Amino acid sequence: MTDRMAWPHAPRWGEQFDIEITGVDDKGRGTGHLSLLVGPQRLPRDYVVAIRTTVIGDRVQTTVGKPRRGKIDGQLTALLRPSDDRIAPTCAHFGPYDRQGRGCGGCSLQALNYPSQLTLKRSMVARALSAVDEGLIADTVKAPTAWYYRNKMEFSFGDDDERKETLGMHPAGFRYEVMDLYDCRLASKEAMDLVAAARRIRQERGLQHHDQRRDTGWLRTLTIREGKRTAERLVEVTTADREQVSTADGQTTPDKEIQRFSADLLAAAAELGITISSLWWTVHRARRGERTKLTSTPLHGTPFYREQLHVPGCRPLAFEVHPRAFFQPNTLQAEVLYGLVLAALGEQKGSAHVLDLYCGTGTIGLCLAQRVRKVTGIELSPEAVDNARANAQRNEIENITFHCGDVATVLKVQGLDVAGVADAVVVDPPRAGLGTTASAQLIQLAVHRLVYVSCNPTALGRDLAQLTAGGYLIDSVTPVDHFPQTAHVETIVALTYAGAPSLND
Repeated sequence: MTDRMAWPHAPRWGEQFDIEITGVDDKGRGTGHLSLLVGPQRLPRDYVVAIRTTVIGDRVQTTVGKPRRGKIDGQLTALLRPSDDRIAPTCAHFGPYDRQGRGCGGCSLQALNYPSQLTLKRSMVARALSAVDEGLIADTVKAPTAWYYRNKMEFSFGDDDERKETLGMHPAGFRYEVMDLYDCRLASKEAMDLVAAARRIRQERGLQHHDQRRDTGWLRTLTIREGKRTAERLVEVTTADREQVSTADGQTTPDKEIQRFSADLLAAAAELGITISSLWWTVHRARRGERTKLTSTPLHGTPFYREQLHVPGCRPLAFEVHPRAFFQPNTLQAEVLYGLVLAALGEQKGSAHVLDLYCGTGTIGLCLAQRVRKVTGIELSPEAVDNARANAQRNEIENITFHCGDVATVLKVQGLDVAGVADAVVVDPPRAGLGTTASAQLIQLAVHRLVYVSCNPTALGRDLAQLTAGGYLIDSVTPVDHFPQTAHVETIVALTYAGAPSLND
């Protein structure tokens, strides 16, 4: 039975408790249980406390932040007994947000050694798939590198709580404040050198950030995208929609100032020996009652950067990535992920027809098309479908067709929701998962092989319950660490259709 401490009232802001960290939530915060006997009636009450920068096995003192129903946001006050798996964080920006330069929150697991991160992610998947035989769940597939792996980072122009102009990231839990970021361990050194250059130019020019609360200022974000296989680089400067811009030299037009800013940035990059293959200016127009509008203008170089994917078992795929185009943020681990998807699908007949559902920009389908007769991709986003078609044309792959629309609707309209039209299916849905309708259609399809790629173990567990009830058997579950140092985990599930369940089952 849990020992309960008598307490005069429910936990309040600023009160302190000692907590044993026993879990991790989906934001990467360590969690522990607080069991109290509350008030003069000594009513038993249980609370879950979530504390940033803690890891399983820590015993900590925490200060209560926002109490919610049954859950409390806590701040680490003291580390009473560190976990055996705890390591010293390598990032200077890791830590509590009330300390200067700390609190970024992006790498929430970096105080946990990497082997333990992999173990944790497998346990997160096992917990979400509690109805699945744990023997079917493989060890988490580690990433080729645990640091400097992101090919895209967006940095915000802003100010901190002392109104000092900054360029970096919003601290975890803060919407408006921005902390200066000098050494992000997920981005490349070249990216951080460009951030430092943009910060210096912004200070020299006296440019103000866009303040969302007051709708003042001009600079919004600096986005840097890089080809890990090609070393090409796209930089995008996003600003507010203004008729005039205030500078250290007085008022000027946005067109003139972006030309000055971009020339200074290109000169700084050349001095640093950094290549900017493509430089863009995007104007972000947001008006109440109007649809947000992004207007992008190329300022230098090509209108895209080139990247390649080297997926095992396929010839290299070439991509041209524009500012609005989606591309997997971890290039090298995306290659591993897609290779595992192909392995899970297994050998298909040369005459096979495979459906690639929620296909995005078509990368998985382009790999599949090299192995089968025909691939049909379905995706809701028109921009993604346009990119997918362009990617197919660029790679001279002609046996793939893309349809734009809701997956469930397109399957029905195109007559693709009946048994026999496809030999195999790959699904890679958004965080919300498949949902009831799409799951039911997959059961109707009754394909011999179904591969489910998930970014949300909770939604995956719900969908698998419906699929297995409809006749699919789970052959394997493979967690993949797509974003090291974070609580995110991808999961690949291979299923085989075994026939409709008997009414006596």
